[in-house]
Amino acid sequence: MKFIDEAVIYVKAGDGGKGCVSFFPNRGGPDGGDGGKGGSIVFKATSSKNTLIDFKFQTKYIAKNGVPGSRNNCTGKDAEDLIITVPAGTIIKEKNKGTLLADLDVVGKEVVLLEGGMGGKGNTFFANSSRQSPDYSQPGVKGLDLWVSIELKLLADVGLVGLPNAGKSTLISRISSARPKIADYPFTTLVPNLGVVKYNDSDFVVADVPGLIEGAHEGSGLGIKFLKHIERTRVLVHLVDVSQMAEDPVKSIGIINNELKAFSKELGEKPMIYVLNKTDSASEEFLEKAQEHIRKLGAQSFLISAVTGSGIPELLQKIWSVLEKNKKERIILFGGSFDPPHQGHKELALHVAERFDPSKIIIMPCNIQPLKQDKSCGATAIDRLEMCRIFFNEKIFEVSDYEIKKDNISYTIDTVAYLKKRYPESELYILMGEDSFVQIDKWKDYEILLKENKIIVVSREGKELVNHFANAKGVYFVEDFKHPASATQIRQTISDNSSSEYLDDKVNDYISSKGLYSCTAR
Repeated sequence: MKFIDEAVIYVKAGDGGKGCVSFFPNRGGPDGGDGGKGGSIVFKATSSKNTLIDFKFQTKYIAKNGVPGSRNNCTGKDAEDLIITVPAGTIIKEKNKGTLLADLDVVGKEVVLLEGGMGGKGNTFFANSSRQSPDYSQPGVKGLDLWVSIELKLLADVGLVGLPNAGKSTLISRISSARPKIADYPFTTLVPNLGVVKYNDSDFVVADVPGLIEGAHEGSGLGIKFLKHIERTRVLVHLVDVSQMAEDPVKSIGIINNELKAFSKELGEKPMIYVLNKTDSASEEFLEKAQEHIRKLGAQSFLISAVTGSGIPELLQKIWSVLEKNKKERIILFGGSFDPPHQGHKELALHVAERFDPSKIIIMPCNIQPLKQDKSCGATAIDRLEMCRIFFNEKIFEVSDYEIKKDNISYTIDTVAYLKKRYPESELYILMGEDSFVQIDKWKDYEILLKENKIIVVSREGKELVNHFANAKGVYFVEDFKHPASATQIRQTISDNSSSEYLDDKVNDYISSKGLYSCTAR
């Protein structure tokens, strides 16, 4: 498949349906229904694509319009959203101004780029005591349109850089299952190659980009087109050819480092591992010269032969250790009443863990939820905390009593501030259900919560995911998890003197010993 990493497309949200003007035939009163909402333009990141080639063949994406209202107060049907799938790592910008509109940096993340137009009101809406027969309605709101540029930045942990023919393609083929074209002439690699390296019961992704030459950041050679693909990497592996046929290695190192710094400050400051390649045919003079220069840079050099495999185990160990050192701990906050904690809670947490790979999931039973109509819970705060401790016993879970100990209303913004102070170097994600997310504008300081945090939203069984505030940066949707368990249904089952299949045996025993939920299901 041809590799395409840039495209320009036109997107338009659907128009709202027109409201209806109609009157009952006998009574004469208005019965015109409202128009339906137009379809929205939604971008969603997927792992099934790794190129933007689709957008070279189709450049216009227009969502359907809402259906007009009709007589008998019938509301027109809302149009379906137009979901445009793109590779994970895609960024979307407004074409003319270059304003960043979305960064789809995680598989499953989706953003509502343009909302569909609202449907117009039918004449029934305008009827009142003084205006009993309105003969007009509203047109639907026009859907917004936009020309956008979409750009793919590959998601990789390690970026291989070096002059043409430094041996990057040979190395990636040696350490992963990637099979790039390899030959003894410059610019063998014409597109980026990705390879997954299995190491120490884990894996990391390596990107091999076309060789850089002097002036690459200004457009010389192929480098400038692909330098962006190593911007997201956590470490760079700088391959230097020290064979007898190579150029001066000190000059080679200088060219690459200068080009990285000239392209972006961030790229020039990434952790760098220097690798002296082709040692099976090395020039002793070049080898010593390169090693001395790298020592002066305050770095360590690794001697390998990508052809024979010599030195590669030591190099992989170094790459892995640097990645681990620079790995930002990811923590997921999973709060709620947990009244009681059940299999649905655990399966959801573990499902999300598979996708987001956190170091821990903090289970945070609340004391009193601000938006809960019944401020009391079926079980006391202490009982719910104890059940969580019994139930969430896997290593990945940490049950916290922070909100329980506060002895008042639990506000997420305060809990987040506490966790950020406790884990200052960590990346915090907030896990919540769609029923909570659709009410987020009622939360304390919700604008700050959306702006400064990452939120994982999960749909419930049988419910269509509502994308309120989905265009906020850092909102990720999980729509492939379905579990029928409901705490309300479980409490009702126990109240009816039955045991629930969704409860752990130890939790069932605790509930039985305490006589919880036996009188009423709340």
